[in-house]
Amino acid sequence: MKIHILFVLSKGEINSKGLCPIRCRITYNKKRKAFNTGLFVSPKYWNSRKQKILDSFEKSEFSNKQLSLISNAINQAFLILQIQEKDFTVEDVYKLYKGEKLEKEYHTVECFESYLEELKSLIGIDLKQSTWNKFYYVKNDLVSFMLIKERKLDIINRFFGIILA
Repeated sequence: MKIHILFVLSKGEINSKGLCPIRCRITYNKKRKAFNTGLFVSPKYWNSRKQKILDSFEKSEFSNKQLSLISNAINQAFLILQIQEKDFTVEDVYKLYKGEKLEKEYHTVECFESYLEELKSLIGIDLKQSTWNKFYYVKNDLVSFMLIKERKLDIINRFFGIILA
């Protein structure tokens, strides 16, 4: 998959100086993330085809370099996530670009499994084996439901053996 980076002029947000903010839009897997770049330009100096500010604008050289740096940083974040060979979203690319820490998301089934592990240690103390078995069967039903409703590949790959058992 490829990542697409597009700089867009927000013409509907003209400030008192007649300048519009430049927004960046990242697209990956048909999902978008847009954010402000912090740069402003007059609409008459913006070249949307080249996604650059025309040279006749007073701060064009600085602003064009900033746009190039933003694009390079996003591409670098994308490459880092590709190297990790794990599934990621456009939000992950944006978070890495911004320097935020990527936290592991725990899916519903994973949380349920960790709860089952905690309960397993209580068998014979506060919990009967039959009660734990009922929780285990509920987890299998949850996995089946997630496969039908969500159709998530990570859930299918991870829990395929459990469903067949």
